Amino acid sequence: YMTGRERSQTGMSRIHDSVGSGGVPERALIAPLQTDFLHLSAAQLGIWFAQSVNPFSSCYNIAEWLEIVGPIDATLFSRALCQVVSETEALQVRFIETTDGPRQIIECGCNWSVPVIDVASAPDPYAAADRWMRADLAKPVDILRGPLFLHAIFRIAPDRFCWYARYHHLIMDGLGASLIARRVADVYTELTKGMSTTSSSFGHLTNLLDEDASYRCSNEFERDRTYWVRNLSRSSDPVSLSDRRPINSETFIRHTASLSSADMSYLRAVARDTGMSVPQLMAAAMAILVYRLTRAENVFLQISLTSRLASAAR
Repeated sequence: YMTGRERSQTGMSRIHDSVGSGGVPERALIAPLQTDFLHLSAAQLGIWFAQSVNPFSSCYNIAEWLEIVGPIDATLFSRALCQVVSETEALQVRFIETTDGPRQIIECGCNWSVPVIDVASAPDPYAAADRWMRADLAKPVDILRGPLFLHAIFRIAPDRFCWYARYHHLIMDGLGASLIARRVADVYTELTKGMSTTSSSFGHLTNLLDEDASYRCSNEFERDRTYWVRNLSRSSDPVSLSDRRPINSETFIRHTASLSSADMSYLRAVARDTGMSVPQLMAAAMAILVYRLTRAENVFLQISLTSRLASAAR
């Protein structure tokens, strides 16, 4: 990924920053003269405008950490990460503002490094790594300057490591992050065996953008839009389990519990008998719970979906 340093390019002037009365940097708009300027997808545009409304928010940072059991070669792992980033055009983009709206440019390169942080000597190595990761996740990202992602390796013990990956939602989602992790594991394994790592399983970003634009201009999109407008226009206001006014939050509360194998077997059996998957069954159970607590006739749940219907997106 190319760092956020400004540079001149053909057909494009340097971006100059100034600070407005509200303390938010104001940037001069660029006339879109280059042909390699790419439009943003509909999903990217939504995130772009939401982040622009609150540029100091970190709510569009997404991250995960994966525990690696066993010793690893940090140098080879960094090489694997660099190769996968170079294969992934979504991680190579830089965003700019033009007179025609936001655009993205693919800039190939690997001008970044992977910090290797040794926390093995800390009283609680996992807690030390967790504090570092949470502090990084809470930092707002300048979507025009970047960097829009970060990787770090934590040494917990000689045979235990944590790999931390943080992305801005403009360039990555949860499913994409899982694909990146799988590819890095494959490349690292090949590097340790001295094998070739030139093959890539990722497509071009332009294919994804073209499919998105094609759908937006299709009859299918109009049918989908009509369906949701008709159904949602009859809905009431969303219900809440609290009588307080909702506020925006930069954090969230997570509580994790483990189910016994017997409980999971029971849930799978119920899901199978009702023709649902286990996640669908859990969503239905949540709707029933909200109804019992509120007695609302219509219950709306906000659920994250991959929305990867086209082949390029998958």
